[in-house]
Amino acid sequence: MSEVWSFTVTDQRAWPIRDADRLPNGNTLITGSTVIVEVTAEGEVVWKLKLKTDVLDKKESSQYGFYKTERLSG
Repeated sequence: MSEVWSFTVTDQRAWPIRDADRLPNGNTLITGSTVIVEVTAEGEVVWKLKLKTDVLDKKESSQYGFYKTERLSG
């Protein structure tokens, strides 16, 4: 299997990345422990939701937060 697309989440507090789903519009929805981000095929961030992590130490941040995200159409 070869890599066809990649995107790097640079915020270390977002690790581990827990889920990534290709959306019908071609974008990718990526869920990290402290961030949810939608990215275009070209790597442009469409939107981002980030937890306020300054109240957690680095070890705690991976234990809390997001686990899975689903995009709902409306």
